Amino acid sequence: MDLEEIYQSKFIIIEVDVGKKLLLTTWTEETQILEDKIYREEVLNYVEYLKKYQPKFLLNDIRLFMMPLVPETQEWLAELISEILNQYVEKYAIITPEEFIPQLAVDQAVDEVKKLGNATIFKHFDSIDEAMDWLFKKQD
Repeated sequence: MDLEEIYQSKFIIIEVDVGKKLLLTTWTEETQILEDKIYREEVLNYVEYLKKYQPKFLLNDIRLFMMPLVPETQEWLAELISEILNQYVEKYAIITPEEFIPQLAVDQAVDEVKKLGNATIFKHFDSIDEAMDWLFKKQD
């Protein structure tokens, strides 16, 4: 892989592999102190990179994500990214944490996106290697 870091804060790292049309997002353990307003700002930054790079594949590593997402934020997130996902993204891999609560919040956010009629294929994984294999496997 040829990943280039394009954004970093204490909460999130965004990398791109232009050749593979992949955008990789890694949330940090600092998300335990992340507030809703700042989370929304980080997501808006992320959306700008989605528009700029127009990836076919997304990999979102949320194993360290600890912020509870309130339902209003889940709905806001789904509405914000659904149209962009439909435009560019074929597959969206999510590396999930072992803790039940953060994973539940992510599942609810993904469900909100699906309700909006999104065609992107979502799948959860335990490791980056598994996710990469799935993202770049040729469809039969």
